[in-house]
Parts: sequence; C-alpha cells; structure tokens
Amino acid sequence: MLRHRGTAVNGSGHRRERGFSLVELMVAMVVGLLLLAGVLQILLANREAFDAQRGRGHLQENARLASFMLENVVAHAGFRTDLTGDPEQAFRADDTLGANFQRAAVISGRSNTQGQSDTLFIRFQGEGGVHNCQGAVVGQPGDAETSVIQLYVNTQATLLCRVPDNIIPQPLVEGVDRFEVRYGLDTNDDNSANRYVSDLTAAQAAQV
Repeated sequence: MLRHRGTAVNGSGHRRERGFSLVELMVAMVVGLLLLAGVLQILLANREAFDAQRGRGHLQENARLASFMLENVVAHAGFRTDLTGDPEQAFRADDTLGANFQRAAVISGRSNTQGQSDTLFIRFQGEGGVHNCQGAVVGQPGDAETSVIQLYVNTQATLLCRVPDNIIPQPLVEGVDRFEVRYGLDTNDDNSANRYVSDLTAAQAAQV
C-alpha cells in the first residue's frame, strides 16, 4: 500500500480518504472541555466580582442616603417659631408615640427596641415653613404646630419614619443592619456636647 499526503492508495489504484481515529476524537473533546471549563471559571469569577462590586455600591448608596435623611430630620429637632419664648412652654411634657418627652426636651429615645437597633424621637415646631419626614407641612402661617417624629428599624431591616397623623410608617432606607444612636450632652451649659451616652435618661434628655 502506498500513502500520499493523507490519502491511502490500495493495490487496485483507488484512493481512500482517512478520517480521525476514535482516540484522536476523544483527545480533542477532552481538550475542548478543559478549555471550556477554563472560560466558564473566568466568566463566573467576573460575575462574582461584578455582583460584589454592585453590592458594595448599593450599601454605600444606602449609607449616604441614610446619613442624608437622618441629618435632615435631626436638624429640625428643637426648632421653635418663637425664639424669644420659654422652651419649657414651647415643649411641654408629652408622651406622643410613646416618646415620653420631658419638659423642654426635644430628643427622646429607647435602646435596643428591635434587636440591637434603637428608636429615636424628635420634636420641633413649624408655621408652614418646614415639613416632617413624610413630606407633610407642619403648621400654618401664624398657627404654630409641634411635630413629633419617630425613627426606628423594623424586622425587614428598613429604617422607618412615623408621625402621629399617619399610622402607616414611611420607609426611608432599606438594608439597615443596625440603627444605633449616641446622644451628645451639654452638662456645663456652654452649648457644646462634652459627654456622649447610648442610653438616654429622662434627666439627660434636656441636655441633648
């Protein structure tokens, strides 16, 4: 038998084409599967890295949003329409929403009300120029109104805002693992905090 460039020639002069053997096909399939497995591992690693980066971005965005919302809400605490008036007359003892506000106190809170998360209460006055955390106008021009806001985290890890006029709380930020409040106290009447506590007593509330 004579061979010529991959074509077998038998004694009768007819040419017979040669294909791949079974062993060659199996080797080629194994190599192909190994290459495919490597490509899949790269794709899965890239997908995991993308999901992790997206998750971090979502957490960072939630943190920024939570910080913005809390700063905006807490900044209203203690606002009075009559700055020359007596704070004890403007903010009397009150237990709206279970806040247990002491006389002249504009901040109240309870620790570990939902797991390790706290509950924060604030109050302020308005004559139509300010809004509560649900977007409602507080008071009307010439008719001052005191608003109470409750901030807390529910079992679905969502930071909620609640006001007395609406029993349905307003979701503010999702994915809040823990809401912990530390209160700055002014114990020497110099208008600056010189002590911080996590559990606020009734006597300390007026010093916040």
